[in-house]
Amino acid sequence: MAISVGIRGAGAAGLSLARALLHRIPSVEITVFDKRERLPHPKRTFCFFSDSRSSCDPPPSHLWKAVSFSGTDFCRTIDCSTTPYSLIEGDAFFSKLLVDLESQGVQFHWGCQQTEVRDNRILTNLAGHTFDFVIDAAFEPASRRATLWQSFAGIWVEAKHTVFNPDEAILMDLGESSYSSPVSFIYLLPTSGTTALIEHTSFSRKPMSKEWHLAECRRWIASKGLSGISERDIENGAIPMGLIPEDGASKNLRVGSAGGAIRVSTGFAFQAIQAQVDDIAMKIAGASDNKGSRQIQQPSVFPAWMRLCDSLFIQALSRAPENGGMIMGQLLRRAPARELIAFLSGNASFFQALQVMITVPKATMLRALCLG
Repeated sequence: MAISVGIRGAGAAGLSLARALLHRIPSVEITVFDKRERLPHPKRTFCFFSDSRSSCDPPPSHLWKAVSFSGTDFCRTIDCSTTPYSLIEGDAFFSKLLVDLESQGVQFHWGCQQTEVRDNRILTNLAGHTFDFVIDAAFEPASRRATLWQSFAGIWVEAKHTVFNPDEAILMDLGESSYSSPVSFIYLLPTSGTTALIEHTSFSRKPMSKEWHLAECRRWIASKGLSGISERDIENGAIPMGLIPEDGASKNLRVGSAGGAIRVSTGFAFQAIQAQVDDIAMKIAGASDNKGSRQIQQPSVFPAWMRLCDSLFIQALSRAPENGGMIMGQLLRRAPARELIAFLSGNASFFQALQVMITVPKATMLRALCLG
């Protein structure tokens, strides 16, 4: 007899989990609940360092084999051809997954404004639904507290003439630090000589406004003397960096942002989500023969030492915000190239991460952690 799985949330994590379950258990019956309408999802992109283990469907629309970092006193370009920086456009991702999942019999309930996960049930404002397994993939960032927030807004631009280098992505052009925003930077992803995503990002005590980020993007464009630029589209969002545990938090299995898939020190999540949902799908497949035991432990996405290092790093930025740019800049300037890319991608070994972390100004970090 087929097992049934209920998923709350049809974002990247929920849809990816449904796909992983179908891959592991072709006969599974899946029902997904979401408060949004079917499409479009909010405009966004997914970026990550890919490697030989990465398998994406749809595949990335753009790859960069070199990335650069800069600040007031340094500029550095790193070859990342073995782990190219990759971009998947959200529109393509969501559209393909929805069509594929619907064609394989996944049932969707859209417009569910009120949903609650309770044990093996999903309750909506209309009815209650019981499943063999229930996973919560919904996430409301506005309702959660975090050590810092990574907020961003970006502009897809088009130039009249060739002004961008499509072979190199600028991951961080660091700006000045402030009490409210320890780290801020411009992020440039050129998709051709005339088109690019120009995004402003900040690590802040609270999410900064979309208008502020967009103003910073336009100020940067003007500072670089880029003329003949027209704006095609805008994207924005906020990512928690170091979620503070909720009092009385649900014990239900969670995936995605609420399930610890966000890398605390970088905000990267897409690749971690893919690994997390595959792990959960494998465990459900293994437990499906024994319906008397529906308990699956919450998977740990990152090793304990990485979670500790990331937490200390973010705590230091939060406690000494005026030094945020200096701490980040020294790390980006001095860390060994291969180890830095592995650290940012989340694939670093303990010793690789250690080689990156020892490049930060140690006295400043210690003062921030102990006295900040």
